[in-house]
Amino acid sequence: MTDTPSRDAWERGSIEYFRREWTKQKDDSEHVYPRSDPSTQWDAFELPKAEFVRGLLANTVPAGGRVLEYGCGAAGILIYLANHGYRGVALDASPEALAIARANDRAEADPGRGTDLSFVVANALTMPFPDGSFECVISNGLLEHFAPEVVPELLSEVVRVLGPGGLFIADIAHRRASTRQVAKPINFTVSYLA
Repeated sequence: MTDTPSRDAWERGSIEYFRREWTKQKDDSEHVYPRSDPSTQWDAFELPKAEFVRGLLANTVPAGGRVLEYGCGAAGILIYLANHGYRGVALDASPEALAIARANDRAEADPGRGTDLSFVVANALTMPFPDGSFECVISNGLLEHFAPEVVPELLSEVVRVLGPGGLFIADIAHRRASTRQVAKPINFTVSYLA
């Protein structure tokens, strides 16, 4: 028997798969946050993405608006947004991921940050929020982990919790590669040229 989940379990976003992945990240002491002074290749990739997301929000969602990131993982972009005045909710089915997200928030929260950031353990298919709770919903590298027949159910749940005129931002990598895998060669090239 192999420790690697089946292709089907991976595509369906198996909670056990993500728990193992985030436990490994926690054990490796990986810290994921978009720093303005990048110390790692991953940081160099995350900051431009966080700034881009903030720019999208600036045109639609005023500071102080409620932002949900489901399947948040380490919640780097959400923490970045909270540091820029947005109220965030980090949702993940993996308590291990949220442990890293909380550690990132403790390490990276701007002193005196006036906005709140909460952490919720829940499944993205059944989010524990009332209809229209958020001005923005973010999916950062999660949507591609679901099988095509599950995606309509997930998107229905996103639409349900998104308020009228709200913004949905999805960062999607090819289903055979995670955003982290796609970022590694790009980050290496950028850091080598810098």
